[in-house]
Amino acid sequence: MMCAVPPKRLFLIDAFGFIFRAYHARARSGAPPMRTSTGLSTEAVYIFNNMLRKLAKQYSPEYIAAVFEGGEASHRVREFAEYKANRTEMPPDLGDQIPHVRRILDSMRIPILEYAGFEADDVIGTLARRAEQDGMEVVIVSSDKDMLQLVTDGVSMLNPAKDDEWYDPVKVKAFMGVRPDQVADLLALKGDPIDNIPGAPGIGEKGAKDIIERF
Repeated sequence: MMCAVPPKRLFLIDAFGFIFRAYHARARSGAPPMRTSTGLSTEAVYIFNNMLRKLAKQYSPEYIAAVFEGGEASHRVREFAEYKANRTEMPPDLGDQIPHVRRILDSMRIPILEYAGFEADDVIGTLARRAEQDGMEVVIVSSDKDMLQLVTDGVSMLNPAKDDEWYDPVKVKAFMGVRPDQVADLLALKGDPIDNIPGAPGIGEKGAKDIIERF
């Protein structure tokens, strides 16, 4: 009797998401800044490096890649000029750390993926679907709620920022109140302040969920 071979696992890391969160979490904590003897800030580098090594040691995925932003998502800005217009510029001391994060990834032989004019979300979504179709088990490593719309029976999300909290379709429904394939509808109806998307006038989260449930 032949035993079923478990699917190979692909981890897709939302790199910028964690770099930003590592930087701002350290700042909010009130802890003194981490700097080298030459004055280079290292908070994001340190936390990102620890996260990578923990993932590799704890889960030993067959494949892993770090996905970066490919610049402004011009196709979205053409549709809605105010898209992410509320975002501030990257602090210089954070920008200085990005090349060092890339060097860490190179030293660990982790591919860096980015595509000009597309956000990391776009690249992760495309790769997740392709890998799932090829029979792989996909794990999206992110704390971005927008990624929850990508969750399926073959694609899960892991949030290291919340003690390695895992999201499958059942967990997404419990957390968001809608199925993964309805997350985009929910955010479009109620709005998404983080991305500066206003939503439908007069419709809040409860109203949006009621509409989705009815229709």
